[in-house]
Amino acid sequence: MSMIEFDNLLTHTVTLRKRLRNTQGDFSDDSSESIPGFVEWDKKLSVNKLGEDVVIKGIIYLKDNCGIDETHEYWMVDQTLPYSRPNLDVVNIISIDDPRTGKTHHYELEFT
Repeated sequence: MSMIEFDNLLTHTVTLRKRLRNTQGDFSDDSSESIPGFVEWDKKLSVNKLGEDVVIKGIIYLKDNCGIDETHEYWMVDQTLPYSRPNLDVVNIISIDDPRTGKTHHYELEFT
């Protein structure tokens, strides 16, 4: 799939929130940005970073230049258009690479 075709599928607006956690375990937003994406709602079983089984509510598709840092542990997403659905907790960030170039084509964020 070309990037033009992929871009045409990103019909939702989401707010990507980078979260920080203090020593008491409380979270706060470090940064946020509204970007195009697509939210696919579909409950299924996945495995989180700790190797635990989790039921995810769906997958958020984002462009390769969305600004997400795969090494940062805490992310949250708010779907703002066409529906408002806040506080989608990201449990996995999956980088999908283009086998022709070896570069990241897009990201898939699994959320609970």
